[in-house]
Amino acid sequence: MSGIYIPGMEMPKRGEFSHIRIYDNGEVTIESGGVEYPVAKAVAVPDHGRLVDADALKARVQKLQEWLWDKLTDADVGIVTEDDIRYRIAEESEEFIDDAPTIIPADKGGDDDV
Repeated sequence: MSGIYIPGMEMPKRGEFSHIRIYDNGEVTIESGGVEYPVAKAVAVPDHGRLVDADALKARVQKLQEWLWDKLTDADVGIVTEDDIRYRIAEESEEFIDDAPTIIPADKGGDDDV
């Protein structure tokens, strides 16, 4: 396992901290005034490549593809067929995906292309 994710938990505000406990069943509690309150269920994150926001990336790639389609079909750029245009769009999209912002970096030995 590469780590844990605690859905719904946010980082404390600047200058603040939280006492949390994570139990072996994944239960996450926070202590306040000497009392423990359950706040979430931790999830084990398996080894992984770099993690990106796939929904945001899909929307960005779709906009890129539409822009490229308009650009390549409206201009005389030496591309003759729709297949040529689709190939060019695929090439550009792959580069765009490679440059997507990383949310969580890949584990050591993780596959960066995932």
